[in-house]
Amino acid sequence: MKGRLWLRLGGALLLAAACTGAGIAAWAARRRDWQTVHTFAALLDRLRAAIRYQGAPCAQLLEQAAADERFAALGLEGCRSFADIPLPPCLGAALQSEARQVLREVGGVPSPRACALLAALGTQAAQRAEALRRKADDAWRLYPKLGFCAGVAAALLLA
Repeated sequence: MKGRLWLRLGGALLLAAACTGAGIAAWAARRRDWQTVHTFAALLDRLRAAIRYQGAPCAQLLEQAAADERFAALGLEGCRSFADIPLPPCLGAALQSEARQVLREVGGVPSPRACALLAALGTQAAQRAEALRRKADDAWRLYPKLGFCAGVAAALLLA
């Protein structure tokens, strides 16, 4: 009888721990979204500054960015033009559409206009990143606790 109680208690603790882990994994996904959009905004800022101060061709700028480990998560390898830059899916449909249009346009306009376009897009991406950061912070406060409570509730129902 005593052994069965310990088994049930151990099972309940494992279930609660597993559900807490699921909550942490959900938070990590939100954090990854924030990091990706934040990195994309930083890339736009770097490209804007490079166009303004270096005046190098876009293929060279993209090679330099692809070699930078900070931008490795964006998958810039093989990009030869700004239109080839892969957009983060967590950017949102409207901003993705606008970003695609701006990146196509940037390659064929004079550098002051290109800098202005990239600065505006970078601002929007930074705002989206900030919104995702707040969501990730909220998820950190909520998801692990919610997972733990769900695990405890499931353990009680199974007991």
